[in-house]
Amino acid sequence: MTHVVDGDTLDVDAPDPVRGKPFTRIRFWAMDTPEVWNVPKPQYYGPEASAFTKSAALGQPVRLELEPTQTRDKYNRLLAFIYLPDGRMLNAELVRQGFAYADPRFPNSKQREFARLQKEAMKDRRGLWAASPRPTCRTICEERSNCGKNHRVCPGCVPVSPRLRPSRLLYGSRPWRSIFLWRVVRWISRTRAAADWL
Repeated sequence: MTHVVDGDTLDVDAPDPVRGKPFTRIRFWAMDTPEVWNVPKPQYYGPEASAFTKSAALGQPVRLELEPTQTRDKYNRLLAFIYLPDGRMLNAELVRQGFAYADPRFPNSKQREFARLQKEAMKDRRGLWAASPRPTCRTICEERSNCGKNHRVCPGCVPVSPRLRPSRLLYGSRPWRSIFLWRVVRWISRTRAAADWL
């Protein structure tokens, strides 16, 4: 392996006849890491994911496993599961340790396994799931420009922090209660002013 592009993309030292390049660009199957390139600023936990992939795979011989149903993405990158010399699958390790999201947009043989690994990472608050409050499915989806606003990208759906639940916003949190009282007082003042004018 010769070069790490970001957390879910790397180059291997093998010619790619499809793209006509002296190297082959590999896109990790079934998961996605936050972006660090082609965005105004790196997304949350993107640099950490890239650093993890670089420390695990750079300069190491890797074994690629392809899916028979689809081997290339729309950019002609080779889609693969990456196995390290110690036998670990790098795709799975990224999801397990909270550096990546399981990506259910494209059916594959590891889809259920990766969804389970993500739920475990979310439960244990590993990596990007350690944020407080934790990111919600909608937040994750809107940050990812390539998901097309598909809010199913996050299996298991991260629960919204209790501090942000609509019930608390409407009935229990002080800011909303203050706004409500302020509106009541303003309405009473305007009503009295109108009555005095009449």
